[in-house]
Amino acid sequence: MKIAAPTLLALALAVSACGGTRPPCSASTCEGCCDATGVCRIGTANEACGAKGGTCAVCASACMAGVCAVTGGMDAGSTMDAGSCQPSTDAPTGRSDLGGVYDPMSGELAIFGGDPGVAVNCQSMPGFSEETWFYNPACNTWRLSGEQGPSPRNRHATAYDSMRRRMIVFGGRWRMGTSGNYLTYNDTHALQFGVAGSPGHSWQELQTLGTRPPALSNSAGVYDPMGDRFIIFGGNTSNNGGTFAPNGKVYALTFSNNTWSELVPTSGTIPARLFHAMALDTKRNRLVVFGGGDENAFLGPFFNDVYTFDLATRVWAPLTLTGTAPVARIRPAMVADGDRDRVIVFGGHDDGALGETNDLWAIDLAANRWQRLRTGDTLLTAGAGFCDFPANFTTADLMSPERREGVVFVPAGTHGVLMFGGRSDCGTVNDVWKLNPAMGTWETLKPAFSGLSCQRSGKTNCTKLCF
Repeated sequence: MKIAAPTLLALALAVSACGGTRPPCSASTCEGCCDATGVCRIGTANEACGAKGGTCAVCASACMAGVCAVTGGMDAGSTMDAGSCQPSTDAPTGRSDLGGVYDPMSGELAIFGGDPGVAVNCQSMPGFSEETWFYNPACNTWRLSGEQGPSPRNRHATAYDSMRRRMIVFGGRWRMGTSGNYLTYNDTHALQFGVAGSPGHSWQELQTLGTRPPALSNSAGVYDPMGDRFIIFGGNTSNNGGTFAPNGKVYALTFSNNTWSELVPTSGTIPARLFHAMALDTKRNRLVVFGGGDENAFLGPFFNDVYTFDLATRVWAPLTLTGTAPVARIRPAMVADGDRDRVIVFGGHDDGALGETNDLWAIDLAANRWQRLRTGDTLLTAGAGFCDFPANFTTADLMSPERREGVVFVPAGTHGVLMFGGRSDCGTVNDVWKLNPAMGTWETLKPAFSGLSCQRSGKTNCTKLCF
Protein backbone atom coordinates (compact mmCIF):
# COMPACT_ATOMS: atom_id res chain seq x y z
CA MET A 1 0.00 0.00 0.00
CA LYS A 2 1.25 3.46 -0.86
CA ILE A 3 0.47 6.51 1.25
CA ALA A 4 0.45 9.84 -0.51
CA ALA A 5 3.15 12.14 0.78
CA PRO A 6 1.96 15.62 1.84
CA THR A 7 2.15 17.98 -1.11
CA LEU A 8 3.46 21.49 -0.61
CA LEU A 9 1.35 23.86 -2.68
CA ALA A 10 2.35 27.49 -3.21
CA LEU A 11 -0.27 30.17 -2.85
CA ALA A 12 1.19 32.33 -5.59
CA LEU A 13 -1.01 35.01 -7.03
CA ALA A 14 0.34 34.94 -10.55
CA VAL A 15 0.42 31.32 -11.64
CA SER A 16 -0.07 31.41 -15.37
CA ALA A 17 -1.14 33.84 -18.03
CA CYS A 18 -4.46 33.39 -19.76
CA GLY A 19 -3.21 35.37 -22.71
CA GLY A 20 -4.80 36.42 -25.97
CA THR A 21 -7.83 38.62 -26.52
CA ARG A 22 -9.87 38.80 -23.35
CA PRO A 23 -13.60 39.35 -23.90
CA PRO A 24 -15.60 40.32 -20.81
CA CYS A 25 -16.78 37.61 -18.45
CA SER A 26 -19.59 37.76 -15.93
CA ALA A 27 -19.37 37.11 -12.24
CA SER A 28 -21.18 33.85 -12.77
CA THR A 29 -18.53 32.50 -15.14
CA CYS A 30 -15.27 34.08 -14.02
CA GLU A 31 -15.24 33.98 -10.22
CA GLY A 32 -11.71 33.51 -9.00
CA CYS A 33 -10.01 33.45 -12.41
CA CYS A 34 -8.21 36.15 -14.37
CA ASP A 35 -7.67 39.82 -13.70
CA ALA A 36 -7.72 42.52 -16.39
CA THR A 37 -4.07 41.83 -17.29
CA GLY A 38 -4.80 38.19 -18.07
CA VAL A 39 -3.08 36.82 -14.96
CA CYS A 40 -4.79 34.12 -12.92
CA ARG A 41 -5.61 35.36 -9.46
CA ILE A 42 -7.60 34.05 -6.53
CA GLY A 43 -10.89 35.82 -5.82
CA THR A 44 -11.03 37.91 -8.98
CA ALA A 45 -14.42 38.40 -10.62
CA ASN A 46 -16.06 40.70 -13.17
CA GLU A 47 -12.79 41.04 -15.02
CA ALA A 48 -11.60 39.24 -18.12
CA CYS A 49 -10.56 35.76 -18.99
CA GLY A 50 -8.22 34.25 -21.52
CA ALA A 51 -8.72 33.23 -25.10
CA LYS A 52 -9.76 29.70 -25.93
CA GLY A 53 -7.20 27.19 -24.74
CA GLY A 54 -5.70 29.31 -21.98
CA THR A 55 -5.53 27.86 -18.49
CA CYS A 56 -6.69 29.39 -15.23
CA ALA A 57 -4.67 27.14 -12.94
CA VAL A 58 -5.41 28.65 -9.53
CA CYS A 59 -9.16 28.35 -9.80
CA ALA A 60 -8.95 24.85 -11.33
CA SER A 61 -10.58 26.05 -14.51
CA ALA A 62 -10.18 26.18 -18.26
CA CYS A 63 -10.84 29.11 -20.57
CA MET A 64 -13.23 27.88 -23.21
CA ALA A 65 -14.27 30.17 -26.07
CA GLY A 66 -13.28 33.16 -23.99
CA VAL A 67 -15.23 32.10 -20.91
CA CYS A 68 -13.78 30.72 -17.70
CA ALA A 69 -15.60 27.45 -17.05
CA VAL A 70 -15.07 26.77 -13.37
CA THR A 71 -14.92 22.99 -13.40
CA GLY A 72 -12.60 21.94 -10.61
CA GLY A 73 -10.19 20.34 -13.07
CA MET A 74 -7.77 17.59 -12.19
CA ASP A 75 -4.54 19.40 -13.00
CA ALA A 76 -4.95 22.42 -10.72
CA GLY A 77 -3.65 22.69 -7.19
CA SER A 78 -5.20 23.67 -3.89
CA THR A 79 -4.14 26.39 -1.48
CA MET A 80 -3.93 24.10 1.55
CA ASP A 81 -0.67 24.37 3.48
CA ALA A 82 0.46 20.82 4.28
CA GLY A 83 2.54 22.20 7.15
CA SER A 84 -0.67 22.69 9.14
CA CYS A 85 -1.43 18.94 9.31
CA GLN A 86 -2.58 17.55 12.63
CA PRO A 87 -2.30 13.80 13.33
CA SER A 88 -5.61 11.94 13.50
CA THR A 89 -6.81 8.34 13.50
CA ASP A 90 -10.47 9.28 13.05
CA ALA A 91 -12.29 7.92 10.00
CA PRO A 92 -15.88 7.39 8.85
CA THR A 93 -17.24 3.87 8.92
CA GLY A 94 -17.95 2.13 5.64
CA ARG A 95 -20.91 3.55 3.73
CA SER A 96 -22.44 3.76 0.28
CA ASP A 97 -25.00 5.97 -1.48
CA LEU A 98 -23.51 9.17 -0.07
CA GLY A 99 -22.50 12.47 -1.60
CA GLY A 100 -19.20 14.28 -1.75
CA VAL A 101 -17.26 17.12 -3.39
CA TYR A 102 -13.69 18.42 -3.41
CA ASP A 103 -12.96 22.07 -2.61
CA PRO A 104 -9.76 23.29 -4.36
CA MET A 105 -9.27 26.26 -2.02
CA SER A 106 -9.15 24.25 1.21
CA GLY A 107 -7.81 21.12 -0.48
CA GLU A 108 -10.42 18.95 1.24
CA LEU A 109 -12.90 16.30 0.22
CA ALA A 110 -16.23 16.67 2.03
CA ILE A 111 -18.70 13.79 2.30
CA PHE A 112 -22.21 13.79 3.67
CA GLY A 113 -24.79 11.17 4.62
CA GLY A 114 -24.99 7.75 3.05
CA ASP A 115 -25.91 4.21 3.95
CA PRO A 116 -23.69 2.64 6.65
CA GLY A 117 -26.01 -0.36 6.98
CA VAL A 118 -24.43 -3.81 7.20
CA ALA A 119 -26.02 -6.58 5.13
CA VAL A 120 -27.32 -9.62 7.02
CA ASN A 121 -27.22 -12.91 5.10
CA CYS A 122 -26.71 -10.87 1.93
CA GLN A 123 -29.93 -8.96 2.59
CA SER A 124 -29.50 -5.21 2.58
CA MET A 125 -30.29 -3.48 5.88
CA PRO A 126 -30.31 0.19 4.90
CA GLY A 127 -28.94 2.77 7.29
CA PHE A 128 -29.03 6.55 7.18
CA SER A 129 -26.21 8.88 8.16
CA GLU A 130 -26.28 12.56 8.98
CA GLU A 131 -22.52 12.84 9.38
CA THR A 132 -20.31 15.30 7.52
CA TRP A 133 -16.65 14.36 7.22
CA PHE A 134 -13.66 16.15 5.70
CA TYR A 135 -10.68 14.33 4.20
CA ASN A 136 -7.41 16.18 3.65
CA PRO A 137 -5.33 14.31 1.05
CA ALA A 138 -2.24 16.42 1.77
CA CYS A 139 -2.34 15.31 5.41
CA ASN A 140 -4.06 11.95 4.75
CA THR A 141 -6.44 12.59 7.66
CA TRP A 142 -10.18 12.67 8.32
CA ARG A 143 -12.08 14.95 10.68
CA LEU A 144 -15.74 14.78 11.70
CA SER A 145 -17.77 17.96 11.54
CA GLY A 146 -19.61 19.11 14.63
CA GLU A 147 -21.90 21.34 12.57
CA GLN A 148 -25.58 20.39 12.39
CA GLY A 149 -26.41 19.50 8.81
CA PRO A 150 -29.35 18.03 6.90
CA SER A 151 -31.41 15.22 8.40
CA PRO A 152 -30.10 11.64 7.99
CA ARG A 153 -30.44 10.34 4.45
CA ASN A 154 -28.87 8.38 1.63
CA ARG A 155 -29.20 8.27 -2.17
CA HIS A 156 -29.19 12.07 -2.51
CA ALA A 157 -27.77 14.12 -5.41
CA THR A 158 -24.68 16.24 -4.83
CA ALA A 159 -22.58 18.77 -6.76
CA TYR A 160 -19.88 21.38 -6.11
CA ASP A 161 -20.91 25.02 -6.56
CA SER A 162 -17.48 26.32 -7.57
CA MET A 163 -18.47 30.00 -7.54
CA ARG A 164 -19.47 29.99 -3.89
CA ARG A 165 -17.30 27.08 -2.69
CA ARG A 166 -20.12 24.95 -1.38
CA MET A 167 -21.54 21.45 -1.64
CA ILE A 168 -25.14 21.30 -2.84
CA VAL A 169 -27.30 18.40 -1.61
CA PHE A 170 -30.74 17.60 -2.99
CA GLY A 171 -33.30 14.96 -2.05
CA GLY A 172 -32.56 11.47 -0.82
CA ARG A 173 -34.51 9.12 1.41
CA TRP A 174 -34.88 7.99 5.05
CA ARG A 175 -37.04 5.69 7.14
CA MET A 176 -37.35 4.60 10.71
CA GLY A 177 -36.54 0.94 11.25
CA THR A 178 -36.00 -1.77 8.66
CA SER A 179 -39.40 -1.94 6.96
CA GLY A 180 -42.17 0.27 5.64
CA ASN A 181 -42.19 3.15 3.21
CA TYR A 182 -39.36 5.65 2.94
CA LEU A 183 -39.66 9.37 3.50
CA THR A 184 -38.27 10.82 0.26
CA TYR A 185 -37.04 14.42 0.18
CA ASN A 186 -37.03 17.30 -2.28
CA ASP A 187 -35.23 19.84 -0.08
CA THR A 188 -31.93 21.51 -0.97
CA HIS A 189 -29.02 22.19 1.38
CA ALA A 190 -25.62 23.85 1.00
CA LEU A 191 -22.40 23.21 2.89
CA GLN A 192 -20.31 26.39 2.79
CA PHE A 193 -16.57 25.76 2.93
CA GLY A 194 -14.41 27.98 5.11
CA VAL A 195 -13.34 31.44 3.94
CA ALA A 196 -9.92 31.68 2.26
CA GLY A 197 -9.14 28.04 2.92
CA SER A 198 -9.86 28.09 6.65
CA PRO A 199 -11.34 24.92 8.18
CA GLY A 200 -14.56 26.72 9.16
CA HIS A 201 -17.75 25.65 7.44
CA SER A 202 -21.52 25.86 7.84
CA TRP A 203 -24.70 24.15 6.62
CA GLN A 204 -27.78 25.99 5.40
CA GLU A 205 -31.09 24.84 3.95
CA LEU A 206 -31.76 26.86 0.81
CA GLN A 207 -35.13 28.60 0.64
CA THR A 208 -36.11 28.16 -2.98
CA LEU A 209 -38.78 29.59 -5.27
CA GLY A 210 -40.51 28.08 -8.27
CA THR A 211 -41.85 24.55 -8.51
CA ARG A 212 -39.55 22.10 -6.84
CA PRO A 213 -38.77 18.75 -8.43
CA PRO A 214 -40.75 15.86 -6.95
CA ALA A 215 -39.26 14.11 -3.97
CA LEU A 216 -36.49 11.94 -5.43
CA SER A 217 -33.89 9.39 -4.49
CA ASN A 218 -31.18 8.11 -6.84
CA SER A 219 -31.12 11.20 -9.07
CA ALA A 220 -27.84 12.67 -10.36
CA GLY A 221 -26.69 16.27 -10.11
CA VAL A 222 -24.09 18.63 -11.58
CA TYR A 223 -23.22 22.30 -11.20
CA ASP A 224 -23.40 24.32 -14.43
CA PRO A 225 -20.98 27.27 -14.08
CA MET A 226 -22.08 28.91 -17.33
CA GLY A 227 -25.66 29.18 -16.13
CA ASP A 228 -24.75 29.36 -12.42
CA ARG A 229 -27.22 26.61 -11.56
CA PHE A 230 -27.55 23.16 -10.04
CA ILE A 231 -29.03 20.62 -12.45
CA ILE A 232 -30.54 17.24 -11.64
CA PHE A 233 -31.81 14.50 -13.89
CA GLY A 234 -33.67 11.24 -13.30
CA GLY A 235 -34.20 9.44 -10.02
CA ASN A 236 -36.85 7.41 -8.25
CA THR A 237 -40.17 8.96 -7.25
CA SER A 238 -41.40 5.86 -5.38
CA ASN A 239 -41.20 5.74 -1.60
CA ASN A 240 -41.91 2.00 -1.60
CA GLY A 241 -38.76 -0.04 -1.12
CA GLY A 242 -40.21 -2.80 -3.28
CA THR A 243 -40.85 -0.79 -6.43
CA PHE A 244 -39.09 1.74 -8.61
CA ALA A 245 -40.77 4.65 -10.42
CA PRO A 246 -38.07 6.18 -12.65
CA ASN A 247 -38.12 9.86 -13.48
CA GLY A 248 -37.09 11.26 -16.88
CA LYS A 249 -37.12 15.02 -16.27
CA VAL A 250 -34.40 17.65 -15.94
CA TYR A 251 -34.64 20.38 -13.32
CA ALA A 252 -32.42 23.38 -12.65
CA LEU A 253 -32.01 25.51 -9.53
CA THR A 254 -30.74 28.93 -10.68
CA PHE A 255 -28.68 30.47 -7.90
CA SER A 256 -29.10 34.11 -8.92
CA ASN A 257 -32.68 33.92 -7.62
CA ASN A 258 -32.76 30.45 -5.99
CA THR A 259 -35.58 29.39 -8.32
CA TRP A 260 -36.33 25.88 -9.54
CA SER A 261 -37.55 25.29 -13.09
CA GLU A 262 -37.98 22.30 -15.35
CA LEU A 263 -35.76 22.25 -18.43
CA VAL A 264 -38.36 20.94 -20.84
CA PRO A 265 -36.76 19.32 -23.91
CA THR A 266 -37.41 20.95 -27.27
CA SER A 267 -36.56 17.73 -29.06
CA GLY A 268 -35.53 14.15 -28.38
CA THR A 269 -36.25 11.82 -25.49
CA ILE A 270 -34.36 9.59 -23.08
CA PRO A 271 -35.76 6.57 -21.24
CA ALA A 272 -36.59 7.53 -17.66
CA ARG A 273 -34.07 6.10 -15.23
CA LEU A 274 -32.47 5.95 -11.81
CA PHE A 275 -29.11 4.65 -10.53
CA HIS A 276 -27.38 6.34 -13.51
CA ALA A 277 -24.21 8.43 -13.73
CA MET A 278 -24.02 11.97 -15.08
CA ALA A 279 -21.33 14.56 -15.79
CA LEU A 280 -21.12 17.99 -17.40
CA ASP A 281 -19.27 18.37 -20.69
CA THR A 282 -18.36 22.06 -20.29
CA LYS A 283 -16.70 22.33 -23.69
CA ARG A 284 -19.98 21.48 -25.46
CA ASN A 285 -22.33 22.79 -22.76
CA ARG A 286 -24.18 19.51 -22.32
CA LEU A 287 -25.00 16.80 -19.84
CA VAL A 288 -23.61 13.30 -20.44
CA VAL A 289 -25.68 10.45 -18.97
CA PHE A 290 -24.58 6.81 -18.77
CA GLY A 291 -26.26 3.60 -17.62
CA GLY A 292 -28.77 3.10 -14.83
CA GLY A 293 -32.01 1.18 -14.70
CA ASP A 294 -35.76 1.56 -15.03
CA GLU A 295 -38.62 0.00 -13.07
CA ASN A 296 -36.75 -3.32 -13.41
CA ALA A 297 -33.63 -2.00 -11.69
CA PHE A 298 -33.74 -4.71 -9.01
CA LEU A 299 -32.71 -7.47 -11.41
CA GLY A 300 -32.27 -5.86 -14.81
CA PRO A 301 -31.81 -5.61 -17.64
CA PHE A 302 -29.91 -2.40 -16.97
CA PHE A 303 -28.78 0.33 -19.40
CA ASN A 304 -25.37 0.84 -20.97
CA ASP A 305 -26.47 3.61 -23.30
CA VAL A 306 -25.08 7.15 -23.38
CA TYR A 307 -27.23 10.24 -23.92
CA THR A 308 -26.46 13.95 -24.06
CA PHE A 309 -28.68 16.90 -23.18
CA ASP A 310 -27.67 20.19 -24.81
CA LEU A 311 -28.18 22.90 -22.20
CA ALA A 312 -28.51 25.67 -24.82
CA THR A 313 -31.00 23.96 -27.17
CA ARG A 314 -32.49 21.52 -24.63
CA VAL A 315 -32.21 18.62 -27.04
CA TRP A 316 -31.79 15.01 -25.89
CA ALA A 317 -29.75 12.84 -28.25
CA PRO A 318 -28.18 9.38 -28.00
CA LEU A 319 -24.39 9.55 -28.25
CA THR A 320 -23.23 7.02 -30.82
CA LEU A 321 -19.84 5.67 -29.81
CA THR A 322 -17.30 3.38 -31.40
CA GLY A 323 -15.27 0.84 -29.44
CA THR A 324 -16.43 -1.82 -27.02
CA ALA A 325 -18.91 -0.50 -24.47
CA PRO A 326 -19.02 -1.53 -20.80
CA VAL A 327 -21.53 -4.13 -19.68
CA ALA A 328 -24.88 -2.56 -18.68
CA ARG A 329 -24.92 -1.50 -15.04
CA ILE A 330 -26.52 0.53 -12.28
CA ARG A 331 -24.84 2.87 -9.82
CA PRO A 332 -21.61 3.53 -11.71
CA ALA A 333 -19.54 6.64 -10.98
CA MET A 334 -18.59 9.26 -13.56
CA VAL A 335 -16.42 12.40 -13.58
CA ALA A 336 -15.60 14.90 -16.27
CA ASP A 337 -11.92 14.97 -17.27
CA GLY A 338 -11.84 18.26 -19.14
CA ASP A 339 -8.05 18.26 -19.38
CA ARG A 340 -8.31 15.29 -21.75
CA ASP A 341 -11.77 16.10 -23.20
CA ARG A 342 -13.47 12.99 -21.86
CA VAL A 343 -15.49 11.55 -19.03
CA ILE A 344 -14.27 8.68 -16.84
CA VAL A 345 -16.56 5.88 -15.62
CA PHE A 346 -15.82 3.51 -12.73
CA GLY A 347 -17.50 0.43 -11.33
CA GLY A 348 -21.16 -0.11 -10.56
CA HIS A 349 -23.28 -3.26 -10.47
CA ASP A 350 -23.73 -5.07 -13.79
CA ASP A 351 -26.60 -7.36 -14.81
CA GLY A 352 -24.29 -10.26 -15.65
CA ALA A 353 -22.63 -12.97 -13.61
CA LEU A 354 -20.03 -10.66 -12.02
CA GLY A 355 -22.34 -8.19 -10.28
CA GLU A 356 -20.16 -5.60 -8.55
CA THR A 357 -17.48 -4.26 -10.90
CA ASN A 358 -14.25 -2.29 -10.68
CA ASP A 359 -13.42 -1.71 -14.33
CA LEU A 360 -12.39 1.76 -15.49
CA TRP A 361 -13.53 3.37 -18.75
CA ALA A 362 -13.36 6.67 -20.59
CA ILE A 363 -15.53 8.23 -23.24
CA ASP A 364 -13.39 10.28 -25.63
CA LEU A 365 -15.76 13.17 -26.35
CA ALA A 366 -13.78 14.45 -29.33
CA ALA A 367 -13.60 11.06 -31.07
CA ASN A 368 -16.92 9.69 -29.70
CA ARG A 369 -15.20 6.50 -28.64
CA TRP A 370 -15.23 4.18 -25.61
CA GLN A 371 -11.79 3.42 -24.15
CA ARG A 372 -11.13 0.72 -21.56
CA LEU A 373 -8.55 2.07 -19.11
CA ARG A 374 -8.49 -0.92 -16.71
CA THR A 375 -10.19 -4.30 -16.99
CA GLY A 376 -10.50 -4.81 -13.24
CA ASP A 377 -11.54 -8.15 -11.74
CA THR A 378 -12.78 -10.84 -14.11
CA LEU A 379 -15.09 -13.77 -13.40
CA LEU A 380 -13.23 -17.02 -12.70
CA THR A 381 -15.61 -19.41 -10.91
CA ALA A 382 -19.36 -18.87 -10.94
CA GLY A 383 -21.30 -18.79 -7.70
CA ALA A 384 -23.36 -21.77 -6.58
CA GLY A 385 -26.43 -19.67 -5.83
CA PHE A 386 -27.66 -16.60 -3.99
CA CYS A 387 -25.03 -15.36 -1.54
CA ASP A 388 -22.82 -18.38 -2.26
CA PHE A 389 -19.59 -17.30 -3.92
CA PRO A 390 -16.32 -19.25 -3.83
CA ALA A 391 -13.05 -17.71 -2.70
CA ASN A 392 -11.85 -17.82 -6.31
CA PHE A 393 -14.98 -16.13 -7.66
CA THR A 394 -12.79 -13.66 -9.56
CA THR A 395 -9.30 -13.21 -10.85
CA ALA A 396 -8.63 -10.08 -8.86
CA ASP A 397 -6.89 -6.99 -10.17
CA LEU A 398 -5.15 -6.14 -6.92
CA MET A 399 -3.92 -2.83 -8.34
CA SER A 400 -7.54 -1.65 -8.53
CA PRO A 401 -10.02 -1.02 -5.70
CA GLU A 402 -12.44 -3.70 -4.53
CA ARG A 403 -15.46 -4.16 -6.85
CA ARG A 404 -18.19 -1.77 -5.70
CA GLU A 405 -21.09 0.58 -6.38
CA GLY A 406 -22.50 3.75 -4.81
CA VAL A 407 -19.19 5.59 -4.29
CA VAL A 408 -17.99 9.18 -4.05
CA PHE A 409 -15.83 9.84 -7.13
CA VAL A 410 -14.71 13.44 -7.62
CA PRO A 411 -11.99 15.43 -9.45
CA ALA A 412 -9.49 16.78 -6.93
CA GLY A 413 -6.91 19.00 -8.62
CA THR A 414 -3.35 17.70 -8.31
CA HIS A 415 -4.73 14.75 -6.37
CA GLY A 416 -6.31 13.43 -9.56
CA VAL A 417 -9.66 11.80 -8.81
CA LEU A 418 -10.50 10.83 -5.24
CA MET A 419 -12.80 7.91 -4.46
CA PHE A 420 -14.30 7.01 -1.11
CA GLY A 421 -16.58 4.24 0.12
CA GLY A 422 -19.24 2.24 -1.64
CA ARG A 423 -20.87 -1.17 -1.31
CA SER A 424 -19.06 -4.36 -2.27
CA ASP A 425 -20.12 -8.01 -2.28
CA CYS A 426 -18.82 -8.20 1.27
CA GLY A 427 -20.30 -5.06 2.84
CA THR A 428 -19.58 -1.34 2.91
CA VAL A 429 -16.06 -0.01 2.56
CA ASN A 430 -14.38 3.10 3.93
CA ASP A 431 -11.15 3.23 1.96
CA VAL A 432 -9.83 6.23 0.02
CA TRP A 433 -8.22 5.83 -3.39
CA LYS A 434 -6.51 8.24 -5.75
CA LEU A 435 -6.86 7.77 -9.50
CA ASN A 436 -4.21 9.23 -11.79
CA PRO A 437 -6.44 10.07 -14.78
CA ALA A 438 -3.56 10.56 -17.19
CA MET A 439 -2.09 7.11 -16.47
CA GLY A 440 -5.23 5.21 -15.48
CA THR A 441 -3.51 3.97 -12.32
CA TRP A 442 -4.79 3.70 -8.75
CA GLU A 443 -3.10 4.43 -5.43
CA THR A 444 -4.42 3.55 -1.97
CA LEU A 445 -4.48 6.54 0.39
CA LYS A 446 -6.52 5.01 3.23
CA PRO A 447 -7.11 1.24 3.52
CA ALA A 448 -10.53 -0.24 4.24
CA PHE A 449 -11.27 -1.97 7.52
CA SER A 450 -14.53 -3.50 6.31
CA GLY A 451 -16.18 -4.82 3.17
CA LEU A 452 -13.17 -6.44 1.50
CA SER A 453 -13.22 -9.86 -0.12
CA CYS A 454 -11.15 -12.52 1.59
CA GLN A 455 -8.34 -12.47 -0.95
CA ARG A 456 -8.00 -8.67 -0.70
CA SER A 457 -8.07 -8.67 3.10
CA GLY A 458 -4.79 -10.58 3.37
CA LYS A 459 -6.40 -13.60 4.99
CA THR A 460 -5.31 -17.10 4.01
CA ASN A 461 -7.17 -20.36 3.58
CA CYS A 462 -10.26 -18.55 2.30
CA THR A 463 -13.21 -20.85 1.61
CA LYS A 464 -15.70 -18.20 0.52
CA LEU A 465 -15.48 -14.87 -1.25
CA CYS A 466 -16.08 -12.85 1.88
CA PHE A 467 -14.58 -15.00 4.66
